[in-house]
Amino acid sequence: GTTVLVPLNNSLCVPGHPSDVENVFIDVGAGYYVKKSRVQAPKYHETKVECIRTNLYTLQEAIQKMQENMSYPIHVMDQSQAQPPNV
Repeated sequence: GTTVLVPLNNSLCVPGHPSDVENVFIDVGAGYYVKKSRVQAPKYHETKVECIRTNLYTLQEAIQKMQENMSYPIHVMDQSQAQPPNV
């Protein structure tokens, strides 16, 4: 059969032989894995990437709005410091 490298940690892999070549396990985070077919696995990752892109876009919009909201008070403070005091 086919020999593959199985990761034991970030720096150590050992040779292994897959018993099921039609399915794979996907790391879904927090130490959990799900079994997917070789057809389902790429679709899962495409969906996950699209979700991350959407979240990134939403976060970028929120940051931009916060920056715009902060620019007005800063502008007012700069204007008040630039004016000489009324005596």
